[in-house]
Amino acid sequence: MSRVSTLTIGLVAAGLFSIGFVLAQETQKGQLSPRSGLCCVQGEYRGTHTDTKNRACTNPKSEDLTLVMKQEPDCGAKVRGTITGASGPPQDFTGTLAKGFRPCCTIELTMANHTNRDRTKISGTICWKNGEWVGSGACRRSTGCAGTWRMTRS
Repeated sequence: MSRVSTLTIGLVAAGLFSIGFVLAQETQKGQLSPRSGLCCVQGEYRGTHTDTKNRACTNPKSEDLTLVMKQEPDCGAKVRGTITGASGPPQDFTGTLAKGFRPCCTIELTMANHTNRDRTKISGTICWKNGEWVGSGACRRSTGCAGTWRMTRS
């Protein structure tokens, strides 16, 4: 093998290693997975939930919440975790992510309150903005109350 071929192979290998390193660093920062193209959103979030007054929701409330989200390996589509609000014990959720407009993903969660069988559907978008994950969207409980939510990864 000539010196030029050996040098070329070495440069190509170094370039591929560098690209892989940069992609791994971006994933660790919480951007998009180079493998799945999905958002890497695992972590703890702080946010708010606000009900909208309607016939089914005569006593709307607004409260701070903490959401702890775990994600499948390699930033997979399935997520699960707990949401804790000021008004009650932690509630478990499960859900999925889907590709949205870069650098965003759509998120769909279902949360069940085991004490009163109330189920909550949560949907929205989570985006990488100004160096952090931020999300917002809508939620609807099986009781008829509906509202909005916002959160930021802490």
